[in-house]
Amino acid sequence: MWLDPEFHTDRLRIRVAQAGDGAALYRCITSAAEQLTPWMSWMNPLPTEAGCEDFCRRVHADYLYGKSLQCLLWSRRDGSLAGFIGLMNIEWTLRHVEIGGWIHPKYAGQSKEALEALVNYSFTKLKAKRVYMTIDDRNLAANTLARRAGFKLEGLLRNQELDAQKAWCNICMWALVDSDVRGQPGGTVEPGTGAARSVTSVAVTAPLRA
Repeated sequence: MWLDPEFHTDRLRIRVAQAGDGAALYRCITSAAEQLTPWMSWMNPLPTEAGCEDFCRRVHADYLYGKSLQCLLWSRRDGSLAGFIGLMNIEWTLRHVEIGGWIHPKYAGQSKEALEALVNYSFTKLKAKRVYMTIDDRNLAANTLARRAGFKLEGLLRNQELDAQKAWCNICMWALVDSDVRGQPGGTVEPGTGAARSVTSVAVTAPLRA
């Protein structure tokens, strides 16, 4: 199935990453480093501009092959890069897809708008049966976003991953299935009780893994 390269929301232009985007991605990441570093393992060490450009080229190739749809979020108000969101691990046979991303703290109020756009795209265009996110249980901002967007908490995966500090962490598994978007209410289960960190950005998974 062909994946659309670009679509818009009220405040965001969502476009697949491509060659030439590396410099803007690098500037956005470095200016949000304080907020991203606690959650993103690829922030240690800090990515280089060349590494960001290579990432953009690789994920664009994945887009052309239908493997993923990894997009940059551009503010329609000021034209600045606001963050990243993507559909990763697309399983075409089962119609399962993972959503991950992050947003610059300046645009944190637009994270739900970006997430809902990708969810709607997944269920309407890709005819997904299941859309899921995996989030560190200590990341209260991201877990709250998932709940507000209607995702249901399916469970807590203990010692599932190594965090950015190379310590074992617990992962919340959030998901929506197609029946949920046909009128069923979103989940109300609270995320895990890990020690919270105060963050103003939203970071879900690790988008610089191509």
